[in-house]
Amino acid sequence: MSTERSLRLQQLRTLASSWREPENASRVNAVSIYREGEDPFSEEVVAFAINQRMTRLLDEEALTWSSRLPENTPPQTIALVRCSPVPLAGFWALTGALLSGHELHIYDVAGEVSLMSSFFRELPAELPLSWHGLEDLNEAGSAIDRAIVVGEPSDSSTIVGNVTELGVSENATVSVNTGVSIGVVGGSPVQDEWEGLAEDMLLYDGFGAGSVRLLFAPSEMPPDELAEACALFRGVYPVRESTPGRLSMQQAMLDAFDTPHVYGEGLEFLISKGDPEIQQRGHIRWVPYNHASEITHWIDRTELALSQIIATDGIRDDVERIRDVLPPGEAHRPPAGGRLPERFFTLISGMRRE
Repeated sequence: MSTERSLRLQQLRTLASSWREPENASRVNAVSIYREGEDPFSEEVVAFAINQRMTRLLDEEALTWSSRLPENTPPQTIALVRCSPVPLAGFWALTGALLSGHELHIYDVAGEVSLMSSFFRELPAELPLSWHGLEDLNEAGSAIDRAIVVGEPSDSSTIVGNVTELGVSENATVSVNTGVSIGVVGGSPVQDEWEGLAEDMLLYDGFGAGSVRLLFAPSEMPPDELAEACALFRGVYPVRESTPGRLSMQQAMLDAFDTPHVYGEGLEFLISKGDPEIQQRGHIRWVPYNHASEITHWIDRTELALSQIIATDGIRDDVERIRDVLPPGEAHRPPAGGRLPERFFTLISGMRRE
């Protein structure tokens, strides 16, 4: 590892060590500013997002991950476009590009109230980082060599123009944290698995590629235990302020069409039974199945871009035959590096995709 990269990584790890402390003054101030913004996530959810990334950055695994990053590549000017409202979304993409020696211009859905900007601005001023609102993206022009898009443009209240209009080719663009996650329940899940699934579904109110949006469950199984786990989860991690209002129309439509569903007393969550169709964020679709082959067939045939598959112990082996899966409670707890796609490493190495 080069001396420059080692220094930057050490600076990041030192900062992470201080930000891991809930009472850290800079962290407290950053969260306070973030919480004054439009429709923020709760303090508990923000604390989860910060703690997870700071802890991973301090893991020995972070050293192994950083060694995978390309070195001695021509410095590029990279636009990192954050379209997701999830706290610290794009953290690992920014970290990886920074450690690889590139200059980054971050176009942020949250603008000046971003937790990302609060954290990275504490690093030495000479680092090549600048922060902008999404509305500034169209003015970037030919200064941008490559682009990293975090999340889906539809996640933002501001319409993001296609980066190709800036002269950035498709080969020089990569999207991270995209797609949807699904869950699969076997015949006899234990309480810890239900609680893990509740976290996987509800932590970010359906935003972010890690959020489980479809849950396949045995046809004879009622959703009662899941609903109980969701209610318990919401007692610890409060819902985002806008979510109940968004779900109220969905719940009314389910009533009108006599569609089986359960929901929290204050519409902190909504689970409906039906075909495997993605619903609005925060609305989970419970999909009954009779045999595991139905699920593997659906996974093999679906046109949805699947980000992650979460499966309980009783059925994990069946699903793993066609795709890697994670146990419940791991959707929002990625290892150091955040499960970035291989395409990301190609892009920041300066190589072109054939």
